[in-house]
Amino acid sequence: MASANAQTYHVNVIPADPGGAAIWPLSLNNSGLVAGNVGNSPNEKPFTWSIGTGLKTFAQAPNSTETDTRVIGDDGVLYGERKASSGNMGFTIDSNGVYSDFQSYFYPRAVNSAGVVAGMYDSTTAAIYSSSTGMHLLSIPGQGYALDVNDAGVVVGNYFLGDGSHARKWDALGNGTDLEVPQGYSNSNVNAINNAGLSVGYYTDQTGFAHGAYWTPDGTAHLMSGESVGTGFMMDVNDSGVAIGVYSPTQSDNKAVLWTASGGLTRLESILDADSTGWWGFTPTKINNLGQILCTGYAPGSTQAKNILLTPVPEPSSLLAISFSLLAYRRAKRKR
Repeated sequence: MASANAQTYHVNVIPADPGGAAIWPLSLNNSGLVAGNVGNSPNEKPFTWSIGTGLKTFAQAPNSTETDTRVIGDDGVLYGERKASSGNMGFTIDSNGVYSDFQSYFYPRAVNSAGVVAGMYDSTTAAIYSSSTGMHLLSIPGQGYALDVNDAGVVVGNYFLGDGSHARKWDALGNGTDLEVPQGYSNSNVNAINNAGLSVGYYTDQTGFAHGAYWTPDGTAHLMSGESVGTGFMMDVNDSGVAIGVYSPTQSDNKAVLWTASGGLTRLESILDADSTGWWGFTPTKINNLGQILCTGYAPGSTQAKNILLTPVPEPSSLLAISFSLLAYRRAKRKR
């Protein structure tokens, strides 16, 4: 397996909730802030966590029977959906914990730097929302959803027909086209797009096995591994073109991997720093522009999965700057 990235990575464990509730990290922004839910439905509460700030929980949305936080923007605003007797509602939470509803029956899944939110309306239709233009339904031949949107306003998602799933892309004007599926493969699923227009996901062969895939900005499909051996899927890609996913050359050998177009696949367990050696069984879900990777994994000798954030070593200069800023703020606050 080729080396896609010469950096090593350090395991940072996301701590358990002090009250003993389960923690479900779902999103990671480009400042290293993780967001998700604490507790199980219907009693879950939103949370954020970072290496510098620690764990912060928020109250449930008022007048709601369930609160599900899904996305955190680079400005720290949380997005999710809540259930209430009056119906489901998309919401935001600012850094002070203040809730605001923004669209009924809208389920957020991603947000770009301009505040355009991608998701689905009424659990059946791909849609986008912004505070300036409201909600727009995206054209799809069947039921589906939008999963990601880049800063150019290009959206990716999936729809479903009787023959299976189909990956789709919409330009900033809302014009939709299906992403290519190579000959010999059938269903396709796209999970993410970066600001260069590179999309990642997977498609399935005629026997139903998934294969990690990427699509160039023109929609052309490529196998992630460069070959048809094994199975896999790709979950996310950052603006440097580093993608994360799982690749299985055999049924009994699942490998969490990094991928770049120039370097191919690299197993995450092979590029851990000395302090993190022995961690295993990673399942990556998100990667940000700092190269940090949100995933689950197992400590040496353990059979209980933990939520972790893998951080590049040495840390990127932008991450160090954020850490120094937080440290300076805390020192100044103590002097007051």
